[in-house]
Amino acid sequence: VELTPAQEDGHVVYRGIFTAPDDVELVWYHFRLSWADGGTNCYGKNGLCAWDAVEPWQLTVYDDTHKTPAWFGRGVTYQIFPDRFHRTGLHIANRCYVEICHPDTGIPLKDGEVGEIVVTSFNKTYPLIRLATGDLSYIDRSPCPCGRTSPRLGSIVGRVDTTARISGMFVYPHQVEQVMSRFEEIKRWQIVVTNPDGIDEMTLNIEASEFKRRDELLQQFREKIKLRPELKVLAPGSLPPQVRPIDDKRHWD
Repeated sequence: VELTPAQEDGHVVYRGIFTAPDDVELVWYHFRLSWADGGTNCYGKNGLCAWDAVEPWQLTVYDDTHKTPAWFGRGVTYQIFPDRFHRTGLHIANRCYVEICHPDTGIPLKDGEVGEIVVTSFNKTYPLIRLATGDLSYIDRSPCPCGRTSPRLGSIVGRVDTTARISGMFVYPHQVEQVMSRFEEIKRWQIVVTNPDGIDEMTLNIEASEFKRRDELLQQFREKIKLRPELKVLAPGSLPPQVRPIDDKRHWD
């Protein structure tokens, strides 16, 4: 796109018209400057440099039918992604390689399975090779309402250091919370893990004034978590104010 000079508020500005592509996508751009002596330079995020070293800016092109939603308010942002407004996950850029891996083994998991986000970045200045972020998420390849076809990173569901491997199964706080939210009587909860004689034991403590759905809770817990805990019903206020979702008290002597 050729830019032409114009006067604006007593200053010289350069303007040009960019015709956006028909499809929703990202466009990378930088400026090429031609000097009076015939030389040229490029200008990007890293300042003036040669053409093969320039770092471009990012421009998001989106369908004008995607209006800014009311919940966005009057906030200012440097760019607007239509997929953010759909809240269906973050599209993965092709500038990096993202894997979802088993927190213990590092083996990549299947799409939809929750695991640790591992990132490989192809940045020449600051490359990252299989960086384990500690965040738990999943890959979603289902169609996105925004129109883009690249895979999406699902919402962050927790941290590796908040999970526990109990009897060979990973227990994630967000999965437990999904079960607890089905029972209005339960105000708060905590899982306590011990290993007497080297055998894992899990106790589910819940706070409730009256709780008469023990069998239903244990059945749904087993269906979701694949484990059956010992259930203890506590009076409201029994658990500490800042309670850890999973309190691992196992000893490995």
